[in-house]
Amino acid sequence: MDATVLFLVSFLVFFLLIGGIVFAAKAADARAAAARVQAAWAENAAARDEAHENRASISRVEKIHADDDAAAQFYDKVPKQFLYTKQQAATALAMSTGRLNDLIRAGKITAAQDGGRVKFTSADLQAYVDSLPSSGGSPAAEPECNPGAE
Repeated sequence: MDATVLFLVSFLVFFLLIGGIVFAAKAADARAAAARVQAAWAENAAARDEAHENRASISRVEKIHADDDAAAQFYDKVPKQFLYTKQQAATALAMSTGRLNDLIRAGKITAAQDGGRVKFTSADLQAYVDSLPSSGGSPAAEPECNPGAE
């Protein structure tokens, strides 16, 4: 009987030892996973803070005095874009990319080749806009201001 009790006690100690090792390993994995989640959360929080700062700086509008040219102030602050993709050019010209392709084929708008891609310069877009005929609306439609006529 002593051998049986000794065997059972040894068997119980062995399983408790193995169970403790497995439990410790799972606890270490859980702590590592929690640390990874916390690191990801901190990284995302930093990205959210940066995005918030960017939105705040974009939403700031400087005061423009009444006698200043508002459009000139705005365009001086916007970075100049040199090349436009087909989609960007079509959007800028308020047309579809299909219509833009038709204009390229007809030679009414010129495009530059950037490798295998078609790009448009701002000068190309402006030249096309300048070549469009005016609508023929008369300037007399606006009220004329003549303070000395009264």
